[in-house]
Amino acid sequence: MFFYYSNDPNRPTMPLSTKLTIWGIVLLAFVLLFVFGFTFFLIALAGGVLTFLANLLGIRRPGSMGSAPGPYSPPKNPGQWPPPPSSSSRKRHDEDDVIDV
Repeated sequence: MFFYYSNDPNRPTMPLSTKLTIWGIVLLAFVLLFVFGFTFFLIALAGGVLTFLANLLGIRRPGSMGSAPGPYSPPKNPGQWPPPPSSSSRKRHDEDDVIDV
């Protein structure tokens, strides 16, 4: 049985120093978990506050698409978009659809 308790008066008991050591180790483990968890929370909170302040104050990084005046910028040359299909002299084959990796 997993939870077996004997009423035998001659059975050996755990010394008090061992009990206190186990409780100390468990308490130390919980304190370390709390400290690391709280530190992670503070780092995430600081990152969130900095992101909020950067967004609030209008500090923006340049995008990878260049500076656009708004969320949508029309193409520069609307007459050429989409580009006309290229006329090649090569005939299309069934193997053209296969992508070799």
